[in-house]
Amino acid sequence: MIVMFFCKYRGTIKLSKGGFMSYQAKDTMTDKLITIDWKASLTNAFELMKKNSIRHLPVRNDDSVIVGMLSERDLLRAMRSDYSKDHLVPAEYTQFSAEAVVREYMNWPVKTVSKKENLEQVVHKMLHDKISSVLVVDEDQELVGIITTDDLISLLLTFLREDSEKKNM
Repeated sequence: MIVMFFCKYRGTIKLSKGGFMSYQAKDTMTDKLITIDWKASLTNAFELMKKNSIRHLPVRNDDSVIVGMLSERDLLRAMRSDYSKDHLVPAEYTQFSAEAVVREYMNWPVKTVSKKENLEQVVHKMLHDKISSVLVVDEDQELVGIITTDDLISLLLTFLREDSEKKNM
């Protein structure tokens, strides 16, 4: 039995009898990358993430080389608010410093995996390094995609549904 599943960025993925162990990074990655310049403001980064419903932005330098990763967690760390110790402030009053730029908050060096790397190894690397995304490169070290925890959870959900369907047969 082959199960199809649709992901917003990747299209349809087919799950076959080989299961999780037969998957490589290229089978799970999102290949439509949205990047940001390292001199961009954090406000611009926040708006770009919000507009595209993403939580990770590969960061490029002046030469368009990917030099870091900005995550939603990095933005949360950078947020400031005018609050009193007596009460919490609504999110709409939380903001970034006008001078804050991406390169000051991005994570570096960039973590990468080969597009042919076994998915189990990718997951192990992400857990070991305590990261929620990893960039995928080809044989020439060219950037071809990104794998996030959301991608892995979507794949897990597909396997769970496939397993449930088998049990109900």
